[in-house]
Amino acid sequence: MSLSTKTDHQCIEVGTVARRHLDEVKRRIVQLTALQEELQRLVECHGQGKVAECRVIETLTDYDHRLHEHNRV
Repeated sequence: MSLSTKTDHQCIEVGTVARRHLDEVKRRIVQLTALQEELQRLVECHGQGKVAECRVIETLTDYDHRLHEHNRV
């Protein structure tokens, strides 16, 4: 952590950085919880069919795409 070497900075700066990290962790938890719920729903009602019609594949592909888009920002 770069702030640890800057001992003349105020503690409030450390708190601001920690708050940003906490907000990011909370945002990721919300995303992962949504993914967990969608996967649970799909597993519970997954039937027989063709891969082209598979909502599990579609959901995972959509989530993977959104994750990569977010990481590029």
